[in-house]
Amino acid sequence: MAPDATQRHMSSRKMAYHLGWDDQAIDEVRFVVTNEEATVRALAASGVLSMSSDAQAQETCDAIGAMDGYRIGSYPTATNFYLKLNHQVAPTDDVNIRKAIAMATDYNTIRTALLPGAPLAGPLPKVFADAYLDELSEPSFDLAKGRELVAASKYGGGAAIPIEIMYVAGLAFEEEIALLMKSNLDQIGFDTKLKPEPWNRMTELASSPQTTPAINEVFFGATYPSPDSFFFTQYHSRAKGTWASMEWVLDNDIDALIDQARGTADIAKQNEIYRQIQRKLVDGQSDVYLLTQRSQNAFSDCLQGFE
Repeated sequence: MAPDATQRHMSSRKMAYHLGWDDQAIDEVRFVVTNEEATVRALAASGVLSMSSDAQAQETCDAIGAMDGYRIGSYPTATNFYLKLNHQVAPTDDVNIRKAIAMATDYNTIRTALLPGAPLAGPLPKVFADAYLDELSEPSFDLAKGRELVAASKYGGGAAIPIEIMYVAGLAFEEEIALLMKSNLDQIGFDTKLKPEPWNRMTELASSPQTTPAINEVFFGATYPSPDSFFFTQYHSRAKGTWASMEWVLDNDIDALIDQARGTADIAKQNEIYRQIQRKLVDGQSDVYLLTQRSQNAFSDCLQGFE
């Protein structure tokens, strides 16, 4: 596979593939690399698009889904979407500020209009049913409560509080979420700045708490089939300094609980510890828990059998 000058990649079927091919095999796949939603819609309108990525804006999916010869496929995932809140820098080093940001989040609008997903009450998706803390409540949108929390923080009572939201440049839905957050946060006492960055720059900034912005839009999904993949990678101090751990929690109690869970082979004991971890992270508002993603792709009717 090699890129050409128009930011396209092409893969061709290797006839000598050792497992062989059936009569439905595709001869050639062309990948168009673009962050322009209008380009994706134009490819569909001209009949060139066979399958979109799952990172398209909702309005793009809606537009393509309404075209003749196209459909939208949707499926659940175990991937969460968070606003990761940096615990080591102002103003998100104050738990009242972190809780205020959570209260200023319009979860329903995000899930229904900007990025499809299921409600998320904490750091762990419900797919890990045996370890999931059922007593957690879904977060709510309440600007009045958000204002009260800002006033109760060590940063309240003065001028508007500067805060940054970092997101992946070129992802329309992330920009839309950032704009919605800015609108809400500015109403409860913040002076919100948006910081779109290429993904490679985001990973660089995540290497230090001083360069990690206060609020960061990030997906995280299980990398192996255990709740540990969520807890160690994102919240253990030994995992600090990556895009996955932009919270910079650095909490000895959280570290000890994660280590305890890793130190026993008793699944019931592990799950009880995982529930304790969820309680502590939610009480400390480790993140804004936006949603568990429901991925969607646009498909041409000529492409069938996607599973």
